[in-house]
Amino acid sequence: MAAAGKRKTPKRLFKDLFDLKDMEYPPFIPLVYTYASRVSKMPVEEMLGDPTGLSRGLIMSQELFDYDGVISHYDPCLEMEHLSECCDWVPQEVSGQVRLRPGTSLITGRALSDRPAGSMPVVLESASLVSATIGKEVPVIGVLNGPVSLVRRILDEHRPLCESKDALKGRLEDVQGPLVDFVKAYCNQGLDAIWMIEEDWGSVTERDMEWLQPLYATFFNVTGYFDVKAVVAFHNYDPSHPDIYFSLGADALYFGGGKSEELPLKELSDLVDRSGVCVGIGCPLPQDCQAVSDTQLIENVKGIGHGFFLSTCFEVDPEVPPERLTAMVQAVKE
Repeated sequence: MAAAGKRKTPKRLFKDLFDLKDMEYPPFIPLVYTYASRVSKMPVEEMLGDPTGLSRGLIMSQELFDYDGVISHYDPCLEMEHLSECCDWVPQEVSGQVRLRPGTSLITGRALSDRPAGSMPVVLESASLVSATIGKEVPVIGVLNGPVSLVRRILDEHRPLCESKDALKGRLEDVQGPLVDFVKAYCNQGLDAIWMIEEDWGSVTERDMEWLQPLYATFFNVTGYFDVKAVVAFHNYDPSHPDIYFSLGADALYFGGGKSEELPLKELSDLVDRSGVCVGIGCPLPQDCQAVSDTQLIENVKGIGHGFFLSTCFEVDPEVPPERLTAMVQAVKE
């Protein structure tokens, strides 16, 4: 453990994570996006339309809570409007149509209609401003919705992937180009990682991975060229078979949502050591400042010592009291 007063910067801790070095604590990178409006005291709709306001809020949040990385956004519909300009099968104003559908987002834990809309140009410029301001000390992570989640969300497709492969495959190829452009745009801003959200992969099998992996290889080739780490984030998955997801080829996998406490940490630790792929675990926010978690999940992850990072299960709701996030940061770093 580093000597008192000489704790490593978040940027150095982030590098040690991917080098699988022993760490004094696992990096904690909460899913903070609209919560930044609470910190900066700027109305969320106004903040999401102003790259300076968004970057200011994200920076203020990191400085206030002292967590170990800044993510650019956590909007389940962000790229859709651009796709409607590129693909003739994507309806106009598709984001609004998706938000009118009943159901709860696995990303935010809230109804889809509860989410204010963001803008991809604003998010990209904001990420650039954050990187230029604090990027030497704190890792900055650009977030994209993954192709499978985007296409399934647009088509309102809920069948298992093995049953919808033929319907999805051509659409996935269509959206690959625009998403690669966004990956490149992020990488050109000097970011440290790309975090790609795949919302519901609970039904994915090893055979599905065989035809999905080449699609993702294109994204990972781009991030590898820029020396940017690639993280794929799942919010619904099969916690009893986490090995399936390691064949995707990412530098790290994140398991969030409501199933994270079911994950077999010992098996995941063995997979990390064999594959060199890091793992992130979503932890529930404490209900109050004294009860950091209802489980030993944080301590169990800390006990592994290398190859793991921590986050929140869902995007942090703007209504969460700041004390709860502070308590979680302290619990991770103690």
